[in-house]
Amino acid sequence: IPYVEGSVVRYIFALVSNTREQRWSPRLIERLKALGAVFVNALARQRVAEAMQRSKNGLQEAQRIANLGNWERDILTEKVWTSAQTNAIFGARVATYDEFMAAIHPDDREHLRRTIATGIAGSGTTSRVEHRVCRPDGEERVVENHFEILHSASGNRTHVFGTIQDITA
Repeated sequence: IPYVEGSVVRYIFALVSNTREQRWSPRLIERLKALGAVFVNALARQRVAEAMQRSKNGLQEAQRIANLGNWERDILTEKVWTSAQTNAIFGARVATYDEFMAAIHPDDREHLRRTIATGIAGSGTTSRVEHRVCRPDGEERVVENHFEILHSASGNRTHVFGTIQDITA
């Protein structure tokens, strides 16, 4: 049973009996086609998962090379998600907005907080702020933080998505 993607036969599902010739009923053939489709779908999901992993690995490597990470804040829950490179810049993983802000240099914290709040309030959706990060090991890093306020389909402000680049050097 051939399985075609586009105009190319990508897979062939075959069952062979080596004991005797057998005639298969149309009902059995339909069931075999359905079984073959399950295998084809599983293989397609595996290809997609592998492509996504390659993409994720490529993004992580590009972020490492550029010393650029990304972060996202859920405005409703105050949860924060950070990339591996953001964690490297911060010297730790942060999971909440309070933890994120606690990592910002005290002299820069209020300005960053106001800039983000202004964007959420609707006075702007995209911002860029240069500030310092205080790492747990005591080292300070200078970063450039670009972020944008994301909206739901209904227009509500739901997330802040940003990139953070270490520009200390």
